[in-house]
Amino acid sequence: MCLELSNLINQCVTSYKGGASCENCVNHKQCESMVSCKCYDSCIYPLHHAHGCGKTYNCSNMAYNYIVKHLYRFASEIEYAFRDIYNAEYQNWKDTINIVSLGCGPSSELYGIINELHEQNSNLGVSYHGFDTNTIWQDIWEFNVVNCFPYTVEYSTDDMFRFYDNSDEHIDILILNYLLSDIARNMQDEQKVAFLNSLANFIDVRDVQYVIFNDIPLFYGNLNSGYSCMENIVGQFGLNKPRISKIECYRERFGEPNQFQPVYGKKRQIGNLLFTVDEIAKDFQPFEYCNSIQMIIKKL
Repeated sequence: MCLELSNLINQCVTSYKGGASCENCVNHKQCESMVSCKCYDSCIYPLHHAHGCGKTYNCSNMAYNYIVKHLYRFASEIEYAFRDIYNAEYQNWKDTINIVSLGCGPSSELYGIINELHEQNSNLGVSYHGFDTNTIWQDIWEFNVVNCFPYTVEYSTDDMFRFYDNSDEHIDILILNYLLSDIARNMQDEQKVAFLNSLANFIDVRDVQYVIFNDIPLFYGNLNSGYSCMENIVGQFGLNKPRISKIECYRERFGEPNQFQPVYGKKRQIGNLLFTVDEIAKDFQPFEYCNSIQMIIKKL
């Protein structure tokens, strides 16, 4: 049992006042007849499935629901990826690992990393820096800072690329956890290209050791999915590309493709959640298994 995640889940369930109890929905949804909706069917599901809608999380009740329903899955997915890196690097790491998360939201990856360190009985410290422009997560960020102590947790709403412009800080792991699908869904084509070019350049010239991409198993091309955005990044380090760094790339998946999907990477043998779902969360019907595709980049 991960006490830190259970604390966060309890905080969100007790703070949640949405769904059928919501008196003034900022998104003008009608949840009175959906007792079990709790913002998911009315507000969150359409947000994740509306291509180019430009909308985002704009309500604390949506944020609380998102955490309770998704974090067991998202934290578990990142923990599997982090375990691979930990097993390869723990003898080389000293006292503290430096983690940066771009588009961090409520920081599900932070809880996956902490849980794995507990499982490994590791004394490693963590310095975690989350970047996100959406301040709807502010109260969660403040909670995480206290809840995850003695690990060091901080947040910025700054542009990450500019933040590190004049920095030589070493980053052990850069994480983009479901961010690229959001980029694919909500940015115009020229914005996507500019963002991916900036990200590839950041990976290339900054002191980043590993990158974890964790995203939705959708395989649309032309930068219309997290998958094609991942592959765009890797493609920028191919032969005859003007890059300083060389990389290795590892692809993993949890699920099996349907008849219309390609076989992506190596299948992980286990896709179970690495957390026990808290009793208080069960009315929110949290996702019960891992289902992402992952890319781990190692700079050589």
